[in-house]
Amino acid sequence: MAHFWLGRALLLRGQTAEALAHYEAARKLRGTPDAMLGEIGRALAVLGRTAEARARLRDLERLSGPRPTAESRAVLLTGLGEREAALDALERAAEERASDLAFIGADAVFDDLRQQLRFTGMLARLRRPRPVVR
Repeated sequence: MAHFWLGRALLLRGQTAEALAHYEAARKLRGTPDAMLGEIGRALAVLGRTAEARARLRDLERLSGPRPTAESRAVLLTGLGEREAALDALERAAEERASDLAFIGADAVFDDLRQQLRFTGMLARLRRPRPVVR
């Protein structure tokens, strides 16, 4: 998990190639859970490797069982710049009462969505604090 969170911090700092290296290290150690596919796909999208990012999105959609989480799809979709699709995924996660949304109001991955009325409305429905606009 340390590689996962270090990758997230590096990605948010703009050190995308380094983030991807940590995500890949985490994947090798833990397999490929859906959250990792979302993060790897987001990093690939930010690097401009959109075909590979879309392949990770397809991988997420092929997972079976109670996963993949819609939140993981939203993480990847924000990297691709697909705000409406990311909001659709987050609303689906909210409908499913996904525990992954516990910190959505503060998660910097969703900074690009904070100005969207759908996002703030969803936070209100989830009874999450309204995000601080930066």
